[in-house]
Amino acid sequence: MSDASELPKKEEGALSPELQEQSDDSSEDEAAEDSMLDFLRNLFSRNLGIGTPDKVLDELTLEGVAQYIKSGKCKNIICMVGAGISTSAGIPDFRSPGTGLYANLQKYNLPYPEA
Repeated sequence: MSDASELPKKEEGALSPELQEQSDDSSEDEAAEDSMLDFLRNLFSRNLGIGTPDKVLDELTLEGVAQYIKSGKCKNIICMVGAGISTSAGIPDFRSPGTGLYANLQKYNLPYPEA
């Protein structure tokens, strides 16, 4: 039996060839994503006059958005959400049978929904 001290030692922090390949793939993916985001940022800035070509968020995550808001550089916030967000907050929707606004038009003295 051989002594463990005779086995080749791996450098600390060294990756196996398989992990190195995965790391390289993820680095390429991140670079491609950054490139696409830079392209879109410049496109919106140049053609639509939206924003600046400068990078605003450090990272494209909820934490990145929170950091930007906390930085004080953000003056206005607009949230674009789906229709279901109001019902979870207790605001009635239009179509739910019995509780929806369409079902309760008479309660609001409305002859039809568009009135």
